[in-house]
Amino acid sequence: MMQGTYYWNGTAFPTIGGKPTLITRDAFSDCCCCACPDDRAACYQLKNYNDSDLTACDECDDSGNPAWDGVISVNTSGCSYVTEWSAGEKTINGKKLEAAQMGLSTDPCQYWLRIDCGTVAVTTVWRGVKTKAPGDSPAGVYTRASGCDATAALELEACP
Repeated sequence: MMQGTYYWNGTAFPTIGGKPTLITRDAFSDCCCCACPDDRAACYQLKNYNDSDLTACDECDDSGNPAWDGVISVNTSGCSYVTEWSAGEKTINGKKLEAAQMGLSTDPCQYWLRIDCGTVAVTTVWRGVKTKAPGDSPAGVYTRASGCDATAALELEACP
């Protein structure tokens, strides 16, 4: 295996196979970019969201239920949030919304935002990601990764 030296904040650490070895948590406390920040908000919402901002997929079920307000309000654990209502209770443009969720993925280190429709067969309306830097909150601009809605980016902000 190849050995070398890894530098972090001016401190040298030995490496084996290109990875640091013999590192304590204290030595690397500044680099834990995927840790969920302690000062996160109680809930998050899509900034300036209107029901017409997203287009639900054709295969989503029709519904006369109230429109979703863009709020993701239940912190399930750590940096994971979901909507507070049951599947199908809210809509996007008259189509049943399954859920809207936001969370933190550690590999790679990024926040993700996902909006799904349907109640039996779930279809992704919009899924996007935001790269996380140390200390970053979930608020910010998410870039589209997939889904039937082609909106390039959505901005999440802390609820007032």
